[in-house]
Amino acid sequence: MALPMRFHKPDLFITMTCNPQWPEIVSALPPGSHWRYHQDICARVFWLKFKSMMSDILDKHILGKVVAYVYRIEWQARGLPHVHLLLIMAAALLSARMIDAVVSAEVPDPEAHPELHQLVQDFMLHTPCDQDPDAGCRAGKPCKRHFPKDMSRNTVIMHDAYPKYRRRGRYQCSVKNRLVTDDWVVPHNAFLLLRYGCHINVEIASHIKCFKYVYKYGTRLH
Repeated sequence: MALPMRFHKPDLFITMTCNPQWPEIVSALPPGSHWRYHQDICARVFWLKFKSMMSDILDKHILGKVVAYVYRIEWQARGLPHVHLLLIMAAALLSARMIDAVVSAEVPDPEAHPELHQLVQDFMLHTPCDQDPDAGCRAGKPCKRHFPKDMSRNTVIMHDAYPKYRRRGRYQCSVKNRLVTDDWVVPHNAFLLLRYGCHINVEIASHIKCFKYVYKYGTRLH
């Protein structure tokens, strides 16, 4: 726990998941085969993508200057790797304006940003579970991810909780033959989503519990 003691609590909590449809994976698979049988390919491509993302964050400062970070790479039950990454920024994200500059929880304009709109539809929508009590995120209970989210004209900073992100409901996406709007959007960063074309959840790290969650695995620290 030396990092938050030396600096301050984490500012951003990022989860990046391998996309098995990345061209680098698809082109490396033997004809007629499936990525599930080639975990080595998935792991190598994911590692290269992750290193590229870290270069964007640490060297190019696309989210701002980072003073410390910690990450943990895991494998899902279906075999795809994903990483949990916590960032401690030089300038803490303390205002709604600063949060809006880094995190979006809205459906993009399909005419002005068609590629980003499609990526949000493909990777950053929580599948509507309000009409399916057997959904994996519910199991007969309210959604453990707390979807659908409340709409809000502005980002509201909450004490010891994730911010109430700006969700103005201006545009819609389609998922499983249902039109949905911002209340089902997973928070993300537009630059990272466009650059890496996979599920990349970017959240404001609201509590030191986020750090404990990643740290407890014996994570690599910097």
